[in-house]
Amino acid sequence: MIKKELFYEFYSSHISQNLEEIESEYKAFSNHWNEVMEYYLEKEDKPYKDSEYVQLAYLYAIIWGDYAVASLRRDRHSIENTLFTTLATNISNDILAIIRLCLDGLDYQAMSIVRNLYEICLMLLNICIDEEKRNEFAESAKKENAYEVWRKFFNIRTMLETLSGYSDDEKLSEFWLSEYKQYYSKLSSFVHNDLANMYVYSYNKPEDEKESRVLNVNAHFATRYNEILEETVGIIWIVSRIFRHIIDNENYKKFIKQILGENLIEDLRFANNACYFANDYYLKLKRISDE
Repeated sequence: MIKKELFYEFYSSHISQNLEEIESEYKAFSNHWNEVMEYYLEKEDKPYKDSEYVQLAYLYAIIWGDYAVASLRRDRHSIENTLFTTLATNISNDILAIIRLCLDGLDYQAMSIVRNLYEICLMLLNICIDEEKRNEFAESAKKENAYEVWRKFFNIRTMLETLSGYSDDEKLSEFWLSEYKQYYSKLSSFVHNDLANMYVYSYNKPEDEKESRVLNVNAHFATRYNEILEETVGIIWIVSRIFRHIIDNENYKKFIKQILGENLIEDLRFANNACYFANDYYLKLKRISDE
């Protein structure tokens, strides 16, 4: 709540010095403030915070937070560790931000961060796979040429081409360049404020066709959190699987040793085991939801 003293000072300086009028206006102001905040805080239907996708998203946030901390502890002065720690931290925090926003009914805002998560995940995989990209990214801050580096090395097409080239499986390579690229376009429409998305996400999501849509002003409705978190988990699931593959790939042994150390089994026991568990859990959820 805005402090009473600030309101009184403003009103008396710019509108009126009549004390009775100031008190009346402040009462009306505070009543409206309280009504709106109550409407915002008390959701129409409280989100189920123990739902499968909420908990799985939290698990992936923990996993990537563990990777970030492990890399920092390994070597806080190495540029490779700095890059990896920075990206892994932002992946973890993006997931936490998406969870909080969509549980709070801020669906459109959450989807904007899903797009950010998507891009940061691709950047992390690209710097793991491609040494040239890693070096250019590292030098971009010193040379102040971040935009040029992004255009040449980290635009969506070149990042997906790098991942496609890394994939031995032809169908997986095609997936990166077709389905995953199309999904990027969908997410980008949120960042670029596509009118259709803004309109749809300004309303709650009805449970069925008979239910009317209601304007979600003051984020009173939290009706899309499972849908948004399913998309979020889908992104981080495939990224985590590829990262695990990179860890086990002999061609990247030197880089992985630098960022995470040699004793991965013991030092990252929770993250490793949690990754396998999360993978299995996600596949079971997808089988359930696809039936």
